[in-house]
Amino acid sequence: MREAFNATALDLAYQIHTNIGDHAVGARIQTTSPGGALLGREVPIDYVLQTGDVVEILTDPNVYPQPD
Repeated sequence: MREAFNATALDLAYQIHTNIGDHAVGARIQTTSPGGALLGREVPIDYVLQTGDVVEILTDPNVYPQPD
């Protein structure tokens, strides 16, 4: 069973660098299924990361943080 720490892809983006977090639009993750198969997919920026996820943060230079 996977253990969640409630960190999102956006949390990781800001942990890497403020500029990455400021322009993050989503993420591409690779993870393993319970059966052991490797799965890859794009997820929204509020996706809660799971132990073992390999994450690529997707950015757009025209996106900026919104107060809401």
